[in-house]
Amino acid sequence: IAHALDRLAELLDQPGPGDAPRSLEQAITALCERIDAEGLDVLSPHRGHPGHLARPRPLELHAAVNRWRGLRLAGGSAASDVVAAYDELRADPSQAISATDMRALLAQVHDERSR
Repeated sequence: IAHALDRLAELLDQPGPGDAPRSLEQAITALCERIDAEGLDVLSPHRGHPGHLARPRPLELHAAVNRWRGLRLAGGSAASDVVAAYDELRADPSQAISATDMRALLAQVHDERSR
């Protein structure tokens, strides 16, 4: 998962279709398609993987982003609102944010950036 998150961060830094910022969903889809096409070697920072890698499922990647405690979003006012909402959820350990909710929050930021 850690190697996949590294590749995911690289994809999020690249523009998506039409030079618009890539959404998390688009980046995860692109990463999974690349793994399907090129194999697990795309995850490893080294030439050829050492054999201990397993193919992450999209749901696992969304879950890993969801649990990323150091996640900070950059952007306009919508991004600030999302960070504040996420911090509120983290403040109460009994609360959890689902992958669906995280995707919705990230989509809100993406929509704000697209304007």
